[in-house]
Amino acid sequence: MSMHKNISTCLLLVFLGLALVIALFFDVVFASYLPLVAYVGYGVAWIIVVAPLMLKWPSRVKNISLIFFLVIVMVLYLVPTKREVFLEELARIQPGMTESEVEEIMGHYVKGSGWPVASNTPGTLVAVGSDINTPTKTSAAGALSLEDSVIYRHTALGSRSADWGVVTYEDGRVARIEFLPD
Repeated sequence: MSMHKNISTCLLLVFLGLALVIALFFDVVFASYLPLVAYVGYGVAWIIVVAPLMLKWPSRVKNISLIFFLVIVMVLYLVPTKREVFLEELARIQPGMTESEVEEIMGHYVKGSGWPVASNTPGTLVAVGSDINTPTKTSAAGALSLEDSVIYRHTALGSRSADWGVVTYEDGRVARIEFLPD
């Protein structure tokens, strides 16, 4: 194998790895569904980047590389993360819904902030970048909770465990729905 092919193979692997890492980063960080055309466009953009490296390769290697990359892009599009499903279900909640209607949608998620509170001293939660300015209290479990609100989380462990879906009630009905990312 020539030195040129070794270098182009290494560069191809680096570019494919970089494309995968960038796709995963955006999928996890922004956790939103993009239209299929965005994923296909992303795949095409990377194919344009790596195509010059593949010009002198046998067609079998080109096809395998192309199929591998397209499968990765499609899996990222078709398999939603737990966070994406959480955001989709949180978006189904509408102002005016009752607590029981919200529980039908969100009841299978973790409830509560998961933030332990050292004392029962009430305070105020001010969420930067949000209009939440809510009095806090301590739940029976000793965690931070919000007055007239329920906090839902899609996970209690690891990354994104502090992603909050906050549903605020007035007179037993939903008044506000917000997502506060980790």
